[in-house]
Order: sequence, then C-alpha cells, then structure tokens
Amino acid sequence: MNYITEKKIYLTTQGNIIADRVIASIQDLRTDDTMESADTIIQRFSKDIRARIILIDREGIVTHDSYRVFVGEKLEHLEIKEALAGKSSSRQYRLEEYGRVLYVTVPMISGYNIVGVVLISYSIEDIYINIYRTQRAFLLLSILSVFITGFISFIFAKVISAPIEKLTEGITKMYQGNLEQKVEVIGNDELSNLSSAFNMMSTKLALVEQQRKDFVGNVSHELKTPLTSISGFVETLKSNTIEDEKTKKRFLDIIDIETERLT
Repeated sequence: MNYITEKKIYLTTQGNIIADRVIASIQDLRTDDTMESADTIIQRFSKDIRARIILIDREGIVTHDSYRVFVGEKLEHLEIKEALAGKSSSRQYRLEEYGRVLYVTVPMISGYNIVGVVLISYSIEDIYINIYRTQRAFLLLSILSVFITGFISFIFAKVISAPIEKLTEGITKMYQGNLEQKVEVIGNDELSNLSSAFNMMSTKLALVEQQRKDFVGNVSHELKTPLTSISGFVETLKSNTIEDEKTKKRFLDIIDIETERLT
C-alpha cells in the first residue's frame, strides 16, 4: 500500500501544478498568444500522467474534461466539497466499468479566493492486480519454502538419528552379552566421536572377556589335575586292595602334596 500512498502524493503534486497553470491561463495578462488554454493544459497533462483530469468551478459544475464527457454536469463528490473548502483530498472508489480508481482533488486558488477544483481520476486497478500477483507469488514461495525446509529437516533428522539408532542397537546387544559390537563411524562430529569411543570400549570389553575366559579355563585345568589325582588315590585306599603300609603312606603323601598344590 506504500505505492498507493506514493501515487496519491504524486497526483496531488501534479494537481497543484495543473491548478497553477490553469489559473495563469485564466488570468492571462500577457499580450502574446503563447499562453496555453485550460483545455490544452489538461489534455497534455492527461497524457503525461495517464489520468483523467476534470476542472470544476465553485458551483461544482464541470468546465473542462480531458475525456470531454462530463462538461456542464454538476459533481458532488465529497473530495470536491473538501477541495472547495481549501483542502486537498483523495479517496479510492470501485467503479463497475473501470475497476478501482483513485480520485485526487486540489483547490484552484486565485489570490485569496478558491475559484475551482482540479479533479484527477487515476486507475489503480493494475496496482491491485500486481499486489494480488505478488501476494500469490509470496504465498506460493512461502509454501515452497516450508516444503523445502521440512524436507531438509527430515533428511537431517535421518542423518542424525540413523547413527544414534545404530549406537543404541549396539548398546542393547552388548547389554545382552554380545560384547563384540561395532558401529560405523561417519564424519567427524560429536556423534562420530561417540561411535569411536563405543568401538574402543567394545574392543576392550571383548579383550577383558577373553582374558576372563582364559583365566577360568586355566584355573579349571589347574584344579582338575590334582583333584583327579587325589580322587584316584582315595578310591584306591578305600578299596583296601593295598596292604603294604609303605605304599599306603606314599599314596597319602601324594594326596597331601596335591592338597597343598590346590591350596
């Protein structure tokens, strides 16, 4: 709407220029014939500013019309009454034949007297059409921007959430006992650093688990050998098949040695 305001200011300025020219033409005090007539003035300005220009006397009667239609008719628009009271005025109208138009009125002042009014009728339909097109283009652009933003957000969410989901899956499997878990490291950000730390932890845990298994295996072997030996000698002694006391004593000594070994 700033363009409409600028157009009002421009037309008001042109109306004042036309008023001054017309007053000078009416009060022609020069002896030559170079002064333009009021009709010539409004026809020339009408072409220059591409608007309809109407001159109205103090009674509201049209004296000149660049379209030569309203000459002799009386107009009673509020803008004309305001201009006859000495105030420049402007209003918008929507005419069935021409669409939206802007009426601008400027008083014609001679000395201290208001002798008439300059009425400029300017079509602003094209302005509103352009505004509508701009609004529609802006709306479409906004919708497109929202769509693009949503799509990019979705892609980024996938890019960010995928490593997190994989990391969560790896942690779950590790909790279930499968310590040899690895996650893919992509990029060089906080998530990739977290993934690298997870892989290092997984490697160390797997190593510790293997050492634990090796330790248990070694301990089991070290316990099994003397226990087997002790069990064998005890069974032999219990069977009472050995009568030699030296042999019995030797078996008991072996059991004692293996017991100390277990300790």
